[in-house]
Amino acid sequence: ILDQLLNVDEIHQGKQKELIKSYAIESLLKIYPYSEDKKRIDTFVKSQLESSNPKTRNMAACFLERCE
Repeated sequence: ILDQLLNVDEIHQGKQKELIKSYAIESLLKIYPYSEDKKRIDTFVKSQLESSNPKTRNMAACFLERCE
């Protein structure tokens, strides 16, 4: 599941891809405390701080506030 969430760019196409990333971040927030791959999650979320979608940017910022 983690690989699916982190590879949204390769899996989904179209203009809603950036919005889908916000939902991926929401899911990652729930599994983060139990994950053994926190570095990959952190890298993905930090890269979304520059997303063209405001919801995705906000979700990334919220994630980082809670998890760092």
